[in-house]
Amino acid sequence: LAQSDIGALVLNKEQGGPLFNRVAGMDANFRFGFLSMNAYAARTFSPASAVPTTGKTYASGAGFNYQDGNWQANLSASGIGSSFDDQMGFVPRRNSDAINGRFGRRFRPLALSRWLRQTNPHFEFDQFTRQDQGGLESRYGGYHWLLNFEDGSNAEIGANTNVEDIAAPFTINSAR
Repeated sequence: LAQSDIGALVLNKEQGGPLFNRVAGMDANFRFGFLSMNAYAARTFSPASAVPTTGKTYASGAGFNYQDGNWQANLSASGIGSSFDDQMGFVPRRNSDAINGRFGRRFRPLALSRWLRQTNPHFEFDQFTRQDQGGLESRYGGYHWLLNFEDGSNAEIGANTNVEDIAAPFTINSAR
């Protein structure tokens, strides 16, 4: 556990009057050779008038990563509540749960070693679902084959799939 760590944070933002924003959280990262695991949890505290929505006031996540000379596998899951009010940081998507992963294998084909150093077929995905009403918000999937050549150049072929579920109409550009 010499390469592992555990941390905590407490942030406080005070404004004039009854307004404030506080965030408290913990995280842990454990590393064991080729394997690493991590987890975090954070909660926000604000007056009810500052956070008009109902819902979870916390964010949390956990994941693992395994990477050696031949294999790569990582998977993580996280969620950010609709009332998670972090006024001092960046929140990518409230009211959503996410799962992300990447799986691949590296090969060094001896028969092609005069010109091809390594090849790496892999699959990666990201999926976001809504916490309040359930259902898909967006999904990305990528299937790729990376080729690294002996001269330092590389090439990649692949296909990406994307799905976006728009829950409500919106205006992209209101400048017109």
